[in-house]
Amino acid sequence: MATKQSDIFEMLRRSMEEPTIYDASFGGLADANNNFSYDEKKDSLRKSQNFVLSSVDNNYLTSLYTSKTFATTSATFSTSEILSADDIISAKVTYTADGVVTSTYAEVHRIEDKLKHFNNDYLKPTSEYPVMYVGSLTGVADGSTKVVIDPSLNITAIEMTYLQEPDALIDDNSKDYILGDETLNALLYFAEAELWSYDNKPTRSKLAYEKGNKEIETLNERFNPEL
Repeated sequence: MATKQSDIFEMLRRSMEEPTIYDASFGGLADANNNFSYDEKKDSLRKSQNFVLSSVDNNYLTSLYTSKTFATTSATFSTSEILSADDIISAKVTYTADGVVTSTYAEVHRIEDKLKHFNNDYLKPTSEYPVMYVGSLTGVADGSTKVVIDPSLNITAIEMTYLQEPDALIDDNSKDYILGDETLNALLYFAEAELWSYDNKPTRSKLAYEKGNKEIETLNERFNPEL
């Protein structure tokens, strides 16, 4: 059974009180009566969720996978549904050339890599091996992301699977924790790190942050054993 979001708020409250979370040198229950506000806990959990989302291997985030076909005929377009190249799991480009319809998967890179690839014959995109460049549009109020297919093909459709941004965590017993229980420990440690920083306790904040990072490293090693 998936963990409810409201349970996470209670877990965070308990973890800030239990001496077993920290080294004995921190004095046992010295912080059992901490008075972190609900808003501070909510803010720390939301920041923590964003950090876990950006740090953990995408294989743990399948609940966020979203597939969509962009019916575009342009090799350059903008979308507010994708935040960055890192959010894209796969991109299949369908195009026509000499009356023949072809579908192929494009490599995905950050838009700042485009010039580097252009000046390198080995990396330069071709119709057989196209590249999708993705990046934020500066100065655009709606936060759109620019998508460029190189080379500029006669495109009929682009099918993408990408990570959908999760809703912010709220104290709601009807909503599941969408990132999955395997990431819960990391989520709580990073939230603790935020709270201790609010309380001006850098040593505890650092310890909690390091433990969160260790959780992420352990999770990611399952899919990247050489890391």
